[in-house]
Amino acid sequence: MSLHSSESSIPTPSVPSAPSVPRAAAATTRALALVCVTEPLDLESSNRFLRSTERLGANCRCLVVDLTHAPFVDSAGIRTLLFLMGELERAERELWLVVPSGGRVERTLSLLRLRERFQIAASLDEAWRHASVA
Repeated sequence: MSLHSSESSIPTPSVPSAPSVPRAAAATTRALALVCVTEPLDLESSNRFLRSTERLGANCRCLVVDLTHAPFVDSAGIRTLLFLMGELERAERELWLVVPSGGRVERTLSLLRLRERFQIAASLDEAWRHASVA
């Protein structure tokens, strides 16, 4: 998973749609950081994802992880998200997940009864609004 990070004052960063798009992209403002995951969050990618988010989470008060384009999240990915949430909470920071309704990621979180555990928004705009006022 490669990660593209850039400083931005734009409230809703976007991920380019060219064929050379990295598997995850990131943007930060002074208080908020965004990571867009575009590959499965599984055993193979979880460690790379976590290393990528550690730097961003340390420099913001709220990390938004957009899982809109993640095909699925397996048990290793769920453990990684729970670990990340715990680390951010200990540092008095927030984690918001963007999980569209009806997708595989949403179904996985529901089956595991984790929807209540995470702060979840159905769209990036919704997550960005919540994160901005947090």
